[in-house]
Amino acid sequence: MAAFKITLLLAAVMTISVGHPAAGQAADEPVKPAHCTVDTEQMMQLEPKAFDQDMNGGWRPLASQDGCEKAAADLIKTYIDRNWRKLEPSSLHPLYWHEGQMEAAVGDYRAAKALMMAGVNPDKRGMELGFYEYALGTIAFLNRDLAGLKASRRRLAALPEPSWFKVEFEGTGLQWPANLSVLDSLIRCFNAPYAIAYMDKCPAETKAPQR
Repeated sequence: MAAFKITLLLAAVMTISVGHPAAGQAADEPVKPAHCTVDTEQMMQLEPKAFDQDMNGGWRPLASQDGCEKAAADLIKTYIDRNWRKLEPSSLHPLYWHEGQMEAAVGDYRAAKALMMAGVNPDKRGMELGFYEYALGTIAFLNRDLAGLKASRRRLAALPEPSWFKVEFEGTGLQWPANLSVLDSLIRCFNAPYAIAYMDKCPAETKAPQR
């Protein structure tokens, strides 16, 4: 999916066990397109911020190529596994969220939900930022729970803007409430796959009322 955008991740996370497929399960996975290749060893040497938050580096260029979302998910998984000892929670759990987004993009909602749950920030800052409501709304979408998705959207919209938000995210283009537009897209395109709904790319005639 060439234009798959990734929401600016604003989360650390609660401690949660996230299962990854064992090596012996690889044969059951779909074959990745030949063009979905990167220098894995070079990627493993990147610092966490460079691997995850560089919009033009790390796993993101791979994810932006058509049909390479699963390869991107696997690359993130490998990075987590190989760099586990040096990853701080603030780096580790955003990686879980992004791996979950890539799994959702290819339609593996079961894997995506576990990974996204590991991207939820349970602390005060995460609550103030509204990532908890955003995550619940996203998981409601994956669970095909429109009522739950709309409820999460209402809660996120009602949150007061933290005093530090404008200063911290100045110049990023992020507006308050953070990620509200994503939940709006998921509501409008509820009957579409996550990859299409996230980008708000469903046909206009199929879009549902926003509220």
